[in-house]
Amino acid sequence: MATAFGWTWEYIDECVTVPRLLEIGEYWTVTPPLAEAFAAFVGAMGGPSSTSPAIAEPSADNNPGLLGELAGFGITIPRELLTP
Repeated sequence: MATAFGWTWEYIDECVTVPRLLEIGEYWTVTPPLAEAFAAFVGAMGGPSSTSPAIAEPSADNNPGLLGELAGFGITIPRELLTP
């Protein structure tokens, strides 16, 4: 969210509630942020995958709680956030 909207972490912490976050996730499944859409386009065109960050696939095993719900909405969760 910080990179997609240009928001600071402080703003996100103070103003973004879980219902708002879930609403944004639902919206992004239809209209993803430009960077995500471009990355998907480049990947579909056979672009280099070695520069892509390691992203975990949504599952109950590696996405407990809120992170799992966000991953289920198609929000990319960096692998390092999923490790306890």
